[in-house]
Amino acid sequence: MVNVVLIAGTDIYVVQLEPHVNGPFTPDLAHPISKLGQTAKSKGWPMDIAVGMSVHEVIGFNYHS
Repeated sequence: MVNVVLIAGTDIYVVQLEPHVNGPFTPDLAHPISKLGQTAKSKGWPMDIAVGMSVHEVIGFNYHS
């Protein structure tokens, strides 16, 4: 889990987000990383990961000192 701090006006929210993995076979499928192994086994997907790509993006991040 990743803790994310969101600030909206005078309100501050701490939200826990879980990383997700997209695929296989289509980028439209997204699975929480904690359930990926269980889902892969139940659907008979290959268990070996040969290629991966990591994309990180920060949206609307403003830093004020």
